[in-house]
Amino acid sequence: MSGAFVFPGGKIDPQDADPKLLDLCDGLDDDLSVYRVAALREAFEECGVLIARRAEQDSLVSGADLPRLVHWRDRIQQGESSLHDFLSAEGLRLACDLLVHFAHWITPAITARRYDTQFFLVPAPADQLLMHDGHESVDSLWIRPRDAVQAAENGTHNIIFPTLCNLHKLGLSETVAMAVDSARGSRVVEVLPKRVQLGDDFYLVLPEAAGYPMSQVKLPRQGPRK
Repeated sequence: MSGAFVFPGGKIDPQDADPKLLDLCDGLDDDLSVYRVAALREAFEECGVLIARRAEQDSLVSGADLPRLVHWRDRIQQGESSLHDFLSAEGLRLACDLLVHFAHWITPAITARRYDTQFFLVPAPADQLLMHDGHESVDSLWIRPRDAVQAAENGTHNIIFPTLCNLHKLGLSETVAMAVDSARGSRVVEVLPKRVQLGDDFYLVLPEAAGYPMSQVKLPRQGPRK
């Protein structure tokens, strides 16, 4: 997704299913456990946000503590250390219990490369200074969902279709707390967009039960091929 603004994330790594690692995680009580671990690992690697607690503590790692820990993300990215090594050495536990399942998207069959992707919400610690890693992500910004949608429509930002749809859905909530509460009270419906023709135009159609403010999105017309 070179040149596009996306949420922090990535693919599941074999280490995310390591039983020793899962023992250092809180809130792994469903079939999304490996996805939850991967989500928090990627958030730490890509933007330096660490959703973790000291053992026997309820509060998350503080912003004052983070500078001493952030060097671990390069070591994990480069394969010099594992996430388990990091958590074990620093006496930390991943706070997977704070992740709220938000969406489940599967890439349409018409595309060459397909993904099965889970989206989660988690409030970012207010005292942590977040920063892109310069490798997997080379720029970053905080932006309200509605402003991001407007930037995409204006052509200011390149935002891919699933991200844009999820920004529309997030924009239905006025605050982070409202978005989290809404997600907790909603059933996640699998989204496998379908390409359909209506008249002379083609649309990607989403299941209405998924809760997006749009159920179909018109595809741009392609000019004649030479």
